[in-house]
Amino acid sequence: FETLARSMNEPAGLDVRVNTYKQKRAVALDQLAKLAINAEATPYSPWGIRLEGKPALNKLPAFVNGELEVQDEGSQLLAWLLEAKRGEMVTDFCAGAGGKTLAIGAMMRSTGRLYAFDVSAHRLDALKPRLARSGLSNVHPVAIAHERDDRIKRLAGKIDRVLVDAPCSGLGTLRRNPDLKWRQKPTDVAELQAKQTAILASAARLVKAGGRLVYATCSILPDENEAVAEAFSVAHPDFELLPVPELLARLRALLRRSQAATSAVLCFGSIEMDTAHRTVKVGGHLLDVGPREWTVLEYLLLQAPKPAAKDKLLQALTGWDKEITPNAIEVYISRLRAKLEASGVVLRAIRGFGYRLELA
Repeated sequence: FETLARSMNEPAGLDVRVNTYKQKRAVALDQLAKLAINAEATPYSPWGIRLEGKPALNKLPAFVNGELEVQDEGSQLLAWLLEAKRGEMVTDFCAGAGGKTLAIGAMMRSTGRLYAFDVSAHRLDALKPRLARSGLSNVHPVAIAHERDDRIKRLAGKIDRVLVDAPCSGLGTLRRNPDLKWRQKPTDVAELQAKQTAILASAARLVKAGGRLVYATCSILPDENEAVAEAFSVAHPDFELLPVPELLARLRALLRRSQAATSAVLCFGSIEMDTAHRTVKVGGHLLDVGPREWTVLEYLLLQAPKPAAKDKLLQALTGWDKEITPNAIEVYISRLRAKLEASGVVLRAIRGFGYRLELA
């Protein structure tokens, strides 16, 4: 307890989440280093970066362009625990300003349908500029009257994954809100527990068979966490209680296995393509190649000159741009070529739909 109490009296650090729909963490870290901002990868979240000090993030191009979002590592892990997949129907039941919503939308690669519910239209309004920066098109903010709103009832049994980050005492955020410890009373916690129980029961009705329901708060009190989850489990025997440490361990193992399975560094002279981290280096220096450009490069170099390569590329790019046409592929190739040439690399066409990389 004393260790926890001491930690709550220390200043909170600053974490950001890389929007993997637009950028890769390795590239984001390299960009921050070039700006003389000390940063390191977070130890648990695969998308997180921990910054030293309090740099003016709102002026950084990566923040303005929606490649970075301020978000604590713990919140990132909640989105990861949901394990949302492409094309699914997902709900962030208490979305607030939408930080976790955006993380989930990036996991889904802007496909499927992601509902952001909240009883506060004002809080949801704060999501709009962040959503515009993110580039996501699968997020649907919906202001609801309460947890039994008719718009919720219409989705009963249709949702693959539901996140409930319930209203709480906030006693896990004392490093940022130290005054909370003087403002909470035992009666407040009892009232919050009743509200949390009602919200969780309502959200559970949305989950389809085989789906996942994740419950969380930003409190450290067992009355708001374990007690609510255990009571829910007793009242809903059709749900299986899953241990979070084991889930996170499995996710980390899957991530390592995926990286190992796809790990390969393809060399074109002094040009290196790392297929595990989806990065391009020239002479050991990272190029600023985003996910779109990487996808184009991957198909041009690794799939070509197979006859179906162009069709596959068109299909892959549709995940970012619903209006894309076959002619638009040439636009993507032109953008990629310009970005590479600025770094001294030539993307040279060969037979069919094939290309190769050369130093200028």
